Amino acid sequence: MHVLIVDHQPKTRRRLMKELGRSGYRTEAAFDGRDGLDKAMKGKWDLILLDAKLPGLSGLEVLARIRNLDEHTPVIMLNAAKSLSDKVAGLDGGADDYLVRPFAMEELLARIRRCLRTGTAAPPRQGDAGRKLGTGGLLVDMDNREAFLYGQSLRLTTKEYDLLSCLLSHRGQALSRDQILDSVWGYDFEGGPKIVDVYVGYLRKKTGSGGKSSSVIETVRGFGYRIRREYK
Repeated sequence: MHVLIVDHQPKTRRRLMKELGRSGYRTEAAFDGRDGLDKAMKGKWDLILLDAKLPGLSGLEVLARIRNLDEHTPVIMLNAAKSLSDKVAGLDGGADDYLVRPFAMEELLARIRRCLRTGTAAPPRQGDAGRKLGTGGLLVDMDNREAFLYGQSLRLTTKEYDLLSCLLSHRGQALSRDQILDSVWGYDFEGGPKIVDVYVGYLRKKTGSGGKSSSVIETVRGFGYRIRREYK
C-alpha cells in the first residue's frame, strides 16, 4: 500500500514515515500544500494523510482540488485545532476521516486500515498517460523516468533523475536544501544537506550548464535551489 504524507513539519513527516514503514506501508512525503497537490495528482496512492494547516495552499484547498479530479482515494485530515467547525469543514470537503492532534499512532493506523477496507479503488484519471515536465530544451518523461536535452537522452542516475523531477515540479519556486533532501533522499537518510549541492553539480554538468549563472538550476543564496522561470 502506497501512502502520501502531506505535512509541513519535518519531525512529524519523518515520524509518520517511520511508523507507517514499520507497519508495511510504502510512503512518500510532501512538505507544503503545492508540493502535496502536485504529488497527489501525479502519483497513484492508496491513501493520503493531509495536514489541515499547510503553507502555500491550505489543507482544505488541497483537498478540494484533489476531489475535483479524484473522488475515490481515501484522505485522512490531521489537525491540531479541536474546533467542531474545522472538523465539519474537512469532512464536508471530502475527507474520509479526521483526526485531531495529538493522537496515538495505534489509532491512526487503525483509521488507515478502516479507510483502506471501505475505500473504493480509483479508476485511472484522465491525463495520467504521457506525464511530462520541462523548461526550454529540457524535458522529463515521468512515466518512463527519462530525461532529454533538446531531444538527446540524458544518462542520469536514480537520484539525479529524482532531484531534477523534484525541482521541475516546483519550477520557479525556491526549495530549501532540507526540503529537497526530505523529498529526494527520504526521512532515513543519515547524511547532511551538502549532498544536495553535490548532485546539483552533477546535474549542471550533464545539462551542459556547469556555470551557476547559465545553469537551468539557479542557486538561491543561503537557502537552496530552483529551476529558472525563463530558460532556453
